[in-house]
Amino acid sequence: MRLLAALLILVFVSACNSETDGSARGRIVVVDTSGAPIKGAILIPEPENVSVSPTKYDREEIERRTSDAQGVLPGMLDMCLWDSDGCYHFHIQKRGYEDASMVVSKDLFPQVLRIVLKPPSS
Repeated sequence: MRLLAALLILVFVSACNSETDGSARGRIVVVDTSGAPIKGAILIPEPENVSVSPTKYDREEIERRTSDAQGVLPGMLDMCLWDSDGCYHFHIQKRGYEDASMVVSKDLFPQVLRIVLKPPSS
């Protein structure tokens, strides 16, 4: 009986900590064409209002938007969300690779969004 009570408590506690409003998003992983993670890729939001002048980022801000050694980008998608279509609009940049532009629905965002950066075309 104690075991059953402990399991019920565990279920309720874990349910309280889970996000059920649909706002839970996966993560972005940046890899090369062989599947190896790319460290140092930068997430750049695409502005919804095209008349806005391009944002200049300082070194600290660029570091916050940069992928780690596993190719994982920080969870900064909120600044990429467009109210007009409910999608995330962003670019991924890394020196030595072609830029990647993405538009991903907020409702359909996968657990892991794997973005493959390709070397520049010759």
